[in-house]
Amino acid sequence: MSSKTLKKQSCRKQIFYTTTFMLLYMVIALHSKAQIISQTNAAIDSAKLTDKEYTCEDSLWNHVFMKYRLRMIERCKQVTGVIMGTKKSGDGDVHFLLKLDAGQEKLLNTKNITKQEGCLVLEPICITKVVNFFVGKACVGYVNKVTIPKVGDHVEVTGSLVRDGVHGWNEIHPVTKITVTAK
Repeated sequence: MSSKTLKKQSCRKQIFYTTTFMLLYMVIALHSKAQIISQTNAAIDSAKLTDKEYTCEDSLWNHVFMKYRLRMIERCKQVTGVIMGTKKSGDGDVHFLLKLDAGQEKLLNTKNITKQEGCLVLEPICITKVVNFFVGKACVGYVNKVTIPKVGDHVEVTGSLVRDGVHGWNEIHPVTKITVTAK
């Protein structure tokens, strides 16, 4: 064989191995993501309802963007406190900072204290217009009717208590219900 032919074969082998490696890497990455999604869905599905005076709307999970990043702590939780701040997110959600009433501090972790001003994050979904193209269709066809409180309002909030796997803080996400209360 000529040296030109050997170089072509060597180049083809290198392309073949590189392509094979990239495909294998993508399959492993997709499999890992699928496992995380499956584990999250299993945690959501297996969470037990207890005899509480409040309930959570499980169908909201169909509209949570990247739900695999959320680690379930308690499927349905009710908290009370005062709204200290608010911020719109590009995924259509609104973030609220809730200063919890006394006796609920155990719901906070170090990230809540250092990154969220000692507040629990509340995240009602699909409230505002989605402006980030990567969100996809999470909010399509869904209109959230949750009450939107103002800063300073005392509220009672029901939803899933989760740990945000990206940021590390605890939050109620998705929020099923917000009731403005007098304190």
